[in-house]
Amino acid sequence: STLVCINSFVEIQPLLVLSSVMAKRIFGFDEAMLHRVALQVAQKHPEWGSEISSMLQAKLASVTTANVGLQRLLSRLLGQDAVAELAAAMVIDPDPVKQMVVLNAIAEGVWTEPHNAWIKPVSEAMMDMRGDVARAAIAVAARSPKAQWQQGLRAIAEDQQRPIELRMDALAALHAGAVKTETLMQLVELYRDSVSPTESDRAAQIIGNARLTPAQLELIAPLMSDASSRQLRDLIRPFQRQLSAKVADQFLDVIGGAAALLSLPEHELSDVIKRFPRESIPAANRILDRLKRYHQQKLGRLEELRGRLGDGDAVRGQALFAGEKAKCSSCHRVGGQGTAVGPDLTTIGANRSATDLLESIVFPSASIVRDYSTYRVLTLNGQAISGILLEESNEAIELQQSDGKSVRIVQSDIERIEPATVSIMPAGLEQALSEDELVDVVKYLQSLK
Repeated sequence: STLVCINSFVEIQPLLVLSSVMAKRIFGFDEAMLHRVALQVAQKHPEWGSEISSMLQAKLASVTTANVGLQRLLSRLLGQDAVAELAAAMVIDPDPVKQMVVLNAIAEGVWTEPHNAWIKPVSEAMMDMRGDVARAAIAVAARSPKAQWQQGLRAIAEDQQRPIELRMDALAALHAGAVKTETLMQLVELYRDSVSPTESDRAAQIIGNARLTPAQLELIAPLMSDASSRQLRDLIRPFQRQLSAKVADQFLDVIGGAAALLSLPEHELSDVIKRFPRESIPAANRILDRLKRYHQQKLGRLEELRGRLGDGDAVRGQALFAGEKAKCSSCHRVGGQGTAVGPDLTTIGANRSATDLLESIVFPSASIVRDYSTYRVLTLNGQAISGILLEESNEAIELQQSDGKSVRIVQSDIERIEPATVSIMPAGLEQALSEDELVDVVKYLQSLK
């Protein structure tokens, strides 16, 4: 009814009066619904653009901190030429706060082709030495393959003086479609040679989202060999297409010996190989059958144990959890007790099923929580240190080891860092505990809600 009233108001008011009235309504309504209705009406009347642009300019002039409301409003009015041109002018404003509001608004705006007035200022903003401004401009450039923007993205990606996170953002933006081989090789280098775990993971993710040629697929296939579980799931995605027998066979040779093969969900590998050429299918099916057998054996064991949970005792399980035999509390906290190496289990019973809990104990490497991936660091003096990544900077990384102690390793001392394909949670706990004790521990975990 509100929309009907406003539309009726539109029909009977002179336009010169109405543009001013409606612009004030957009900025003046306190009630969210009325604000939205006024905005919807204004979007249908481009003739009000100058009035609305003037009011937006006044609002932007007073901005001193991030303003999500103004950013969202601006993003929804970019279809009006006067507002789009205001945005172009504000992109190169000397105040980075105003630049960020406008760039973020353009990045989230509803448009398919960028306004011509944006091309040059966004290109300039990408080259800004202030990382936040450059990153916001990259987010705009990622939405359109304009040649000038693509050129800027490549310049950032290749600039060794730029922060690696910014170069990654530029590479990700370039990978919205087909990618040049030199750009891909930059990503391969970052994935393979970086001493930063997060950089390697991000590089694998970007490669996984790329549309690669057969020759480029041959370049990335060897990366799957020692990839972590998460990285492997990213790296197989570009192969999910029709391939020549040569590329398909190379994929199968590498994936068959990949350290993290058994961590792959069956359907993800099946989705890749189902498009392979007929002559490659027998070898593909042998690998898939191996993966299926592993998962069937795992599920069979879990079903067997789940059938015994009715006999479990939470009180006995709590004693085992905190005791020397299971040593669960040496890595996990419950209600403030224990050591925070792995995930906090205070409410684990509320969000994990019995099967999930059993799997995490019997097959710990099959269900590694994303923020608790394990890395192995090789130092220049020959040490090998494994643990969960706590912190990472340009100077050093900090790992938390399975005994709960953290160790700081200076970046200049690191020869190589690689993802571990096994969980930091020790395997073999199932053998250390009897079945009765195992179901007691799971019964206790189920009670934690």
